[in-house]
Amino acid sequence: MGSTTQNKIDYSILRLPHPWLSAYRINKLLLQAKQDEQQTFRLEPVDKEQTFSTPVLHHQSLAFSEPVSIEDGAPPADDNTPWARARRSPLTKFSWSEGGVPSVEQAWLTIYALFTIRPGQESFRLILDGPESAQIRTQLLLVGLAIETPLPSLGDGNKNIPASIAVDDELLVTRCSFWQGAGSPFGTRAPWAPDASGQGLQRSASSYPVRPLDYIFTSRFPEARVFARHPIRPSKPTPGEVVYTRYIPHLGEHLSLVALDWKNDEHVKLFNKWQNDPRVAAAWNETGTLEEHREYLRKSHEDRHLISLLGRFDDNFFAYFEVYWAMEDTVGAYFDAGEYDRGWHALVGEDRFRGPHRVRAWMSAVMHYMLLDDPRTDRLVGEPRASGKKIIAYEVDHGFHIDKTIDFPHKRAALVLCSRENFFRLCPFHWGDEPTTI
Repeated sequence: MGSTTQNKIDYSILRLPHPWLSAYRINKLLLQAKQDEQQTFRLEPVDKEQTFSTPVLHHQSLAFSEPVSIEDGAPPADDNTPWARARRSPLTKFSWSEGGVPSVEQAWLTIYALFTIRPGQESFRLILDGPESAQIRTQLLLVGLAIETPLPSLGDGNKNIPASIAVDDELLVTRCSFWQGAGSPFGTRAPWAPDASGQGLQRSASSYPVRPLDYIFTSRFPEARVFARHPIRPSKPTPGEVVYTRYIPHLGEHLSLVALDWKNDEHVKLFNKWQNDPRVAAAWNETGTLEEHREYLRKSHEDRHLISLLGRFDDNFFAYFEVYWAMEDTVGAYFDAGEYDRGWHALVGEDRFRGPHRVRAWMSAVMHYMLLDDPRTDRLVGEPRASGKKIIAYEVDHGFHIDKTIDFPHKRAALVLCSRENFFRLCPFHWGDEPTTI
């Protein structure tokens, strides 16, 4: 995306995902009076008249400083110990003077602002400066929003690496933990994967323990090479329900994944239109009538191993995705699938939503959803055509690697795999042209 588009985006606005959609502005509190003085900021609701549900995420006096990396005394580049990597992370300070000690939820919002404006930063060092700071420090450690500073090394007399020094007053906030939902203000689900509607439950579905581990057999012979013993899967989302949502700063738009409803005429007509597009048909080979496609989607709805999703930018549907459990899918016969491995298929039906800056948004979103939906999912799988160099390049850019080629009856595919660890190490959410300062 070019600079012209970037100039239209207000990066000082932080937006929460669906269903909250609250907006906060990053306001400067202090103009720099001295050369070495750090600029400070505070989050304020854009709509001061808006009624906020609990928990309240903004704190009336909580401020944070511009993250700054140390220059003098920084560990040498060839010191790659955890301590050295932490020391090279920029330092920010959270400070408050009134309004009581900030809550975990209010700290989470400020951390969200930092990782939104600095999405490429793997971690921040954090100093807490205010009354009862020991309380919020303990709480941040408890929920995993921060960790203790890694222990210093002992140094190596054979190399020019000085012995490390301990920094007891600092915490380390990692991007990896944040994007996995650490400290979520809205319950046990990460904010970007909203809780299920509950379907008549007295409380939210996620407030119950994760589905217990129990097994069942799936056989799809003779139409497919599937015979698997696998965990019983959770109930599928309610048709029409938003299962994932995230504000995309480089686009200035909300991206949502919506559970497709095969009884909804709009959903079926979009699927029919896209599948009959020659560009899509060349890859999917699923051209057909409206009723044939309604039947396809009905069968998908009844298939327990598969979830059909529509992708949406703001109010515009643009894509169709199928998310599946790999063990009981056809691909499960071609590799040693883990019990909670998940895979996916995708088609972008609207030409105006194509392009690499869009791919960066929706591909990371689908991957993020699969990893957040069940914390036991530790690996993602894909099987694009082996000749599809562009899509394979996109997948590698998002953390996949090619394991091998496999031969389905209808295509030769590249089996690509991505571990949870690698995805959240990369956190491939940003486009790369965001501002480097707040």
